[in-house]
Amino acid sequence: MNDEKFVQVPLRIFELLKDGQINKTEFIVLAAILTYANRRSGLATMGNQRICGVTGFGRSTVSASIQNLIRVGAVELVTAKYQKRRKLEVNLRVKDR
Repeated sequence: MNDEKFVQVPLRIFELLKDGQINKTEFIVLAAILTYANRRSGLATMGNQRICGVTGFGRSTVSASIQNLIRVGAVELVTAKYQKRRKLEVNLRVKDR
């Protein structure tokens, strides 16, 4: 058996996609966040660099996607801090309702 990760996406997120509140890029960014989210708390601690690596998107695309996901209520920004060399680490909580 391999170590592949699988993601469960809340149905509400598909509704946001269908209604045009998020686009396919933002959906993919959210899937990357969900991959690293704690299943119980919904908290995901990761840098934008990791999301870029998983998705293949640039930093500005990932940043804009996260901002829209926050705006539509798909995720909640818990904390954000800059580390060395302007690396952003975000704590996001995925909302399922």
